[in-house]
Amino acid sequence: MVKASYEISLLLAKKKKPFSDGQIVKEALSIFAEHCNDQNVKKHAENISLSRPTVTRRMEEMSNDISSQIQDMVAKCKYFSLALDETCDLTSMSQLSIFVRCIDGDFNIFQDLLEICQLETTSKGEDIFLKIKECVERKNLEWKKLNSVCTDGAPAMMGKNNGCVALLTKFLGRPLHTYHCIIHQESLSAKDMKFNEVIDPVVRCINFIRARALHRREFRVLFEEEVSEHGELHMYCAVRWLSKGEMLKHFWLLKDQVLLFLQEKEALPAETCLLENEMWLCDLAFVVDVTTYLNKLNLKLQGKDSSLPSMFNLVQGFKAKLKLFLANLKNDNIDHFPNLVEIVKKVEIGKPGIEKYKLQIENLLKNFETRFEDFEAERENILLIQNPCSINESQILNYPVLIQQEL
Repeated sequence: MVKASYEISLLLAKKKKPFSDGQIVKEALSIFAEHCNDQNVKKHAENISLSRPTVTRRMEEMSNDISSQIQDMVAKCKYFSLALDETCDLTSMSQLSIFVRCIDGDFNIFQDLLEICQLETTSKGEDIFLKIKECVERKNLEWKKLNSVCTDGAPAMMGKNNGCVALLTKFLGRPLHTYHCIIHQESLSAKDMKFNEVIDPVVRCINFIRARALHRREFRVLFEEEVSEHGELHMYCAVRWLSKGEMLKHFWLLKDQVLLFLQEKEALPAETCLLENEMWLCDLAFVVDVTTYLNKLNLKLQGKDSSLPSMFNLVQGFKAKLKLFLANLKNDNIDHFPNLVEIVKKVEIGKPGIEKYKLQIENLLKNFETRFEDFEAERENILLIQNPCSINESQILNYPVLIQQEL
């Protein structure tokens, strides 16, 4: 019964439920026991302890055990790296998340959340550095084992003189491998794609329907079948990585219904005209296609246990894809943009539209090449991990003496 109590408490925590819900689970078990007509089940259900204080105590014990396991793992590691992310919570309190990734002598890799620290006042580079220093020393980590640091790229992290990484490097007295989070860079590259003449009208149309409860209900009732099939219109949130792509995709699927709704309400005349403008619809289709590709890349980059080589390959593959798009656009071929192909069947897009799309893809490719320069510098190390047999004789001298003979 004690083990069951722990496992149910863990489930409540994973599902982000209040600890007091343990009592509801116990009542549900009692109801089940009554209906199954088994006295043993009823007895066990009554004996299991799931009160709020008990669940709280169980969670504290499991939390302490996890912390102890993490501390044991990092103490045995040969090298470790840190990932840092600073953000504000709902109470405007600045929170610093510190993640650790370790490797032992048998090349087993372990990663977990090391600590979440509050920055009570300012969140300058010095404040972040002091919190990291305090955390590392409290966990008994050896500074000489620190090999690399990955950050969210904020000025407080990456500032040349007073940034956290600069202060950390100065404190250690040696250089560190420093990286800007690869998913952040992908998201920033996507944000740099400017198509405000398309996105702004879309946001206004969605806000007209979604921001008013009456309009939202009317839209759902009028187009019940389409909304059931494609889902509701998504509102735009600039902070969320996938928000723009999801918003545009759902708007594209419901664009005809949005036009009919605006015409019926005699609202947003400028946006109504745009929804009837075939050239503007071509621009919308292009943006929907590009953001769909970007969202797919973002999702592939997410997840646990991703390594630098695998993520680097994904970015390199996407850059190759952009080059392919560009080469096809130069030949007036738009087959890689399915929504654009769909709308072009109704109207001849002509050269001006193609030129505009080529410029957007060129800018996106340039952003990717610029932002991922620090990962390009690691190409030889990535090659060593992925396929050491592909390294030729002239490249061997670029590697440490300790592994040259093996290569």
